[in-house]
Amino acid sequence: MATTALPPKRRENCARCRRPPRVCYCAALPLRLLPTVHTHVLVVQHEHEKHHRTAISSVPVLTQVVENVTVVTVSDDVAAGGLGPGTQEDLDRLLYNADDDDAMTFESVLVLFPDATAKTLNDALVESIGLEASPPVVLELSTNDHASVPSSLSAKKPHKCLLVVIDGTWTEAKKIVFHNRVHLDKLAQSRRQAGRHFDFVCLDADNVPKQSLYGDLRREPMEGCLSTLEAVAAALLVLEPADSARGLHDALVSAFRVMVEIQDQFRQKGKHEKLQMYNGVSKEDAIRLRNSQKLEQNEQDEKVANMGAESNNANNEGRLTRRREYVFFATHTDFRHRKQLQQQGDSVVCTYTEARERCQALNKERKRGQRLAVLPLEHFQLHQQQAAAI
Repeated sequence: MATTALPPKRRENCARCRRPPRVCYCAALPLRLLPTVHTHVLVVQHEHEKHHRTAISSVPVLTQVVENVTVVTVSDDVAAGGLGPGTQEDLDRLLYNADDDDAMTFESVLVLFPDATAKTLNDALVESIGLEASPPVVLELSTNDHASVPSSLSAKKPHKCLLVVIDGTWTEAKKIVFHNRVHLDKLAQSRRQAGRHFDFVCLDADNVPKQSLYGDLRREPMEGCLSTLEAVAAALLVLEPADSARGLHDALVSAFRVMVEIQDQFRQKGKHEKLQMYNGVSKEDAIRLRNSQKLEQNEQDEKVANMGAESNNANNEGRLTRRREYVFFATHTDFRHRKQLQQQGDSVVCTYTEARERCQALNKERKRGQRLAVLPLEHFQLHQQQAAAI
């Protein structure tokens, strides 16, 4: 008698964080979503972040900690409409609703992105847009022994601010802002004409961590870059009243740190299993060995090719044996997209071949993005002078 094969049983995910039990981080989440007084967070998430990086994205943690968060998904395709009016209901409700009596109308819209016109998000900016800590509500007893709120306080609504953050890789975030520049400029103009605020803002570099909690789990493109959750947590420290801002910040960072630790442990376990599968040779070691072999082969081919060209060989010999002062340096790109060369160690007087071999030795244990390059001292100094003149 033929039997019908049962479909494979799907794994059950946690009902709250929607992750498999082995990587569930719900124990680090607050029992209830934490409300904000002034700030509503609008996360503009690139579609690739939602569909391809869910396991390590910080936005799900953000939505599991803070109450007033809305997430909209967009692409960097201009034809898709992006952030324009009429494209998504949440965007219309939060950005383009001009009804002064609507509860979701915000006095200030702040786009957290290091635009060329971005202002530093600090206490001075908060004061300039009229965002002040709400006074505590004092309850009074009426004649019927029930607590009531004084009319002078209950009638005063706290200043509402919409914090817009872009979620995606650095390249994806720049594309979203670039392709939606027309919509953002029109929105800024209409809000300012109505006496409301619209500004690009960036975090105060002196008051935020230099490195993201992601660590090796997800490499940031440059120093000072943070995850979306960490950026929101730092912004809430400035935008929210002092008595609640620290609690919001710490709850966000604590939950995110646990998620990263759990995910990294899972990654390390998978890495160990792969090492056993491939006889103890990691992917990094295999790539390093392949590159080393390729470099040796290229050098050998170059020597063979130069053997038949006496004039070229003489020129190359002079170049390779000439002793000059060389500088080893690392390249960093700041948030204004400017390349900075930072010298690593002392300069060395040697031949080009010796400098190249020394550079290869220094890079042997360095990861991508941390490797050094080498230049003659005069070329390095010329680059530094040109960079300083910009």
